[in-house]
Amino acid sequence: MFAKTGMNALGGDGLQELTFESSPPEELIPGQQRIDSLDGVYVGEATRNQRQGDGTMYFHDGRRYRGQWAEDAVHGLGTMLYSAAERYIGHWVEGVREGTGEYTQSGGEVYTGQFKSGKINGSGSMIYPDGS
Repeated sequence: MFAKTGMNALGGDGLQELTFESSPPEELIPGQQRIDSLDGVYVGEATRNQRQGDGTMYFHDGRRYRGQWAEDAVHGLGTMLYSAAERYIGHWVEGVREGTGEYTQSGGEVYTGQFKSGKINGSGSMIYPDGS
């Protein structure tokens, strides 16, 4: 579940996670589909059994993604939780971090800025756990 929390690093009303279920819901909301795959379980909008629109992916390795999909790939604005302490909130293109985003690393460092081909690239800022 997400809630609007005001302005964020993406320059607008951003989505911050309040709670993020660790497993798929038992009951689906009307309009949602469940798609089981080798990687995990997807719950959300779909077209012709492909992830399309808004949805959540519960990966078998513990990662979770909630956000936009296009042609069965993470594409658009979304949040990936890699672990309890590591996450990325931002833009994706065909499953890769691309454009503006905020990456919180497992050590507590937070980078806000540009990504290209999944890597930090271009302008941005890094804040360390001690505030520097």
